[in-house]
Amino acid sequence: MNHSLDEIQDNVDSLVELIGLNSLTLASEDGLVIAGCGPALDVEMMAAVSPLLHQGDESASHYQEELQEQGLDLNVLDFKLEDQSLFLCATGATSQIHHPELHNLLQQIIRTLRI
Repeated sequence: MNHSLDEIQDNVDSLVELIGLNSLTLASEDGLVIAGCGPALDVEMMAAVSPLLHQGDESASHYQEELQEQGLDLNVLDFKLEDQSLFLCATGATSQIHHPELHNLLQQIIRTLRI
């Protein structure tokens, strides 16, 4: 499993560089970082709020507002792997956070974790 996490981290790092994202985080449904690239505080915060944002929890909306004040947008993609919900969270410009390569990375992560 450690090899799988290293592979996922490498893919996250590469995608951040390719697209030019501010940060990218793969988070568990418990709000913990599985992999991430970007400023450490952003990665930790995105992991913590991604399940809440996905659920539409009002308590996490201030984080999204703070990002918008910095000129950044947030995109949270969710997926299930067995019985666990996972979240891929991206911050950056609107065109960056909706880049098609994010969905490709999501598919790579799913394949890697299922091995």
